[in-house]
This record gives sequence, structure tokens and C-alpha cells, in this order.
Amino acid sequence: MSRSGLLSIFSFSILLLFSCKQAPEGEQVEAREATQAQSEQHTPQTAQLQVNTQTSEILWEGTKPGRSHTGTLKLQKGYLQVANGQISGGEFVIDMNSINNTDQTGDDKSDLEAHLKSSDFFDTDQYPTASFVITKVEPLEGRDDANYLVTGNLTIKGITKSVSIPAQVHFTEQSVDVTTPKFTIDRTQWDITYKSGIIGTAKDRLIHDQIGLQIKLQAMP
Repeated sequence: MSRSGLLSIFSFSILLLFSCKQAPEGEQVEAREATQAQSEQHTPQTAQLQVNTQTSEILWEGTKPGRSHTGTLKLQKGYLQVANGQISGGEFVIDMNSINNTDQTGDDKSDLEAHLKSSDFFDTDQYPTASFVITKVEPLEGRDDANYLVTGNLTIKGITKSVSIPAQVHFTEQSVDVTTPKFTIDRTQWDITYKSGIIGTAKDRLIHDQIGLQIKLQAMP
């Protein structure tokens, strides 16, 4: 093969690598107008389980051409309402000041965490928490990684949107464990537009609009 042919293949491979790095892994979840939560019905069979904030966490991923960052968020508090062996409601509060970067160390780690907390992104001085309020839970069939579809109002930076997230819900005698497959949301729907394509950022400086998330939640009596 000629040198020019090899260079073309190399250039295409680099372009493919950069394009693959642009979007976080996961199913894209659409943001819609917020909906009203169903009235919580309390019966003798209803239990309210408290979220274990030590074992629960949210994993996140942000990407740009050729680079990605990962990390975690902790929950401040929350509960799940369970009736007749099914989740019937719930709410949890996310501590946005707990943003933790897991792929870097030292100054790079602390600088990124500080930037994510700034007004460019989540503005944690003004909005120290985010929240998710469950409005509907439906059985989900035909998937190995999820057995329920959980719909709720997600509030970030004071903006509330409804999202429907597939989840694997497992009931034990001691707890309810909820794990979502990886999914993504469009950060611009919550007015997080720093280096977004919607404000005309040059392609080589873009930060992808999709944020990758995975929720791991444990609730106990």
C-alpha cells in the first residue's frame, strides 16, 4: 500500500477515535415538560424506606473530542415508597457539592471539580442540591438490564424536566436495590451550555451536550 494510502487510513482512524469519544456511553433519555406526581396512597401495606446515602451514588461521565472524564455524586437524603411489593413513589436529593472526579489526581482533579461547581456548569453556590421526584413506575418487559421504567421530575439549577429512566429493581428482605443501565441526558435542557454546540463553540473545543449517568440506589427500612 502506498504511503498516501496508509496516511489516509491513519487519518480516518484518528477521526473515528475522536468522534467515538464525543458522546458518553448509554441510552439517550429525552427531557420533557415536568409532570405532576401521583398522589401517594398510604395503606397498612405501604412502607417508606430511607435511602442509604453511604452505599448509594450516581456515576457520571463527560466527554469532548479525544477525552473523557468520570466521577461520582452522593445523595444527601431520600426515600422510596413501597406498596404491595412495588415502588409507588419516592424522592431523593443530590448533593451537588459532592462532585468527585475519579480519573485524575492532584491539581487536575481539584481544578476540574472546582470548574464543575462553578457557574459555567452546576453553580453549586446558588444551587447546592438537585432532586428527582418519582411520578410513575411501570413494569418493563423485554430487557435483561431493566425491569421497570421510572418516570420522574429531575430538577437541576432550579429547572425541572420529566425523564423516564429504565431501572433494574431488586427486592430483598433487608432492602430495595435499584440500578440503572448507563443513560445520558442533554445538559442544555437544564441551562448548562458551557462550550456547547448550541452556542456556536468550535468543534475541536466542544464539550458534548450529553452527560452520561448511572444511578445505584439502596433503600432500607
